[in-house]
Amino acid sequence: MKKLKARRARRRIPKCVWDYHIVWEAQIYTRTVHKDHCTPLETLTGDTVDISEWIEFEFYDLIIYWDDRDGDTRQSIGR
Repeated sequence: MKKLKARRARRRIPKCVWDYHIVWEAQIYTRTVHKDHCTPLETLTGDTVDISEWIEFEFYDLIIYWDDRDGDTRQSIGR
């Protein structure tokens, strides 16, 4: 819970997306090693977990994307 609150304060995450943040943190914790040198998800399924898609961006990071709705491609900033 301390990590969750610290990340909220550091990243200035608005209250309207806190529930998405909690789900994101839970997904990270189930995919990282705790005790016994294996992940909880690995214990359940027996498969090695790939976390590369979860660590590429932090929650509520600024990103650049290309908007192509009106036929002209332009760069936009989002979260």
